[in-house]
Amino acid sequence: MRSIIMETGLNADCLVFEIMESISIHQIDSILGTLNDLKKIGVRVAIDDFGKGYSALNYLKHFPIDILKIDKCFIKDINVDERDAVITQAMINMAHGMGLKVIAEGVETVRQLECLKHLRCDMMQGHLISRPLPAKKASRFLEHP
Repeated sequence: MRSIIMETGLNADCLVFEIMESISIHQIDSILGTLNDLKKIGVRVAIDDFGKGYSALNYLKHFPIDILKIDKCFIKDINVDERDAVITQAMINMAHGMGLKVIAEGVETVRQLECLKHLRCDMMQGHLISRPLPAKKASRFLEHP
């Protein structure tokens, strides 16, 4: 693992390893060792698509998670469906209570962005911010957003 960091020249704390919420609960033991090794060298760990699967809370309990990424299915109608807003607020509150950062996926409108800011979501990602970019364009985007 250290060799990957040395090859790229990145600091480990600049890297986030994402695990899908849909991974099998039967794989916890093998995955836990790898995640702990990553954490030891400074890599952060995120659960992707949170809220979509069935065992997400179990992962929060067992895995050394730093970031919770709320699935876009809750963000899509967050400003028009009160249930989505309430569920998203609960996930943000729970994550913050555990000392985790929260990223909302699939932010496509200013209204969604404003709602998420109001709910104290830490970060947002989606087409409103930027469409996926190749590495060179991403570097320019980060230098001059």
